[in-house]
Amino acid sequence: MQDFEQLYQLYHKQLFAYLYYLCAGDRLLAEELLQETFYQAIISSVRFQGKGKVSTWLYQIAKFTYSNHRRKERPLDRASPLWEPVSTETPERIFLEAEGQERLLAVMQQLQDSYRDVLVLRAINGLSFAEVGAVMGRSENWAKVNFYRAKVKMQQLLKGGEGN
Repeated sequence: MQDFEQLYQLYHKQLFAYLYYLCAGDRLLAEELLQETFYQAIISSVRFQGKGKVSTWLYQIAKFTYSNHRRKERPLDRASPLWEPVSTETPERIFLEAEGQERLLAVMQQLQDSYRDVLVLRAINGLSFAEVGAVMGRSENWAKVNFYRAKVKMQQLLKGGEGN
């Protein structure tokens, strides 16, 4: 159990930030899903074989937990998210201040799920492309291509264009 306390201390802020963006700024839902993520990690720890990074494994569990929630619940209301920064000293604050926090969050919610996930994992949580690919169950090259496409789509949406 002490190992899980250490894992929690090491990764809870990063995983919360990831879930927070997926949940369109719903702090309570992100906290609930974070708890469920660590609960699922405890349950499935016997299956973790140590072949990959622990952080990647935890992100995969968080992504799965969020996906399960979306399947079980009605779609999230992403039209008017309440913005509440996770921290004042984080990369996501710097990223979001450039164009306005609410606008960027709203635009991010317009992206298809894979683009949004790649963008959050890479630009906000700072995972490498290899780690992003592993979390998404894809290759490093897939992560690079989709990160580029997500950035292009974000630029189009921020300029008000539809694009592809």
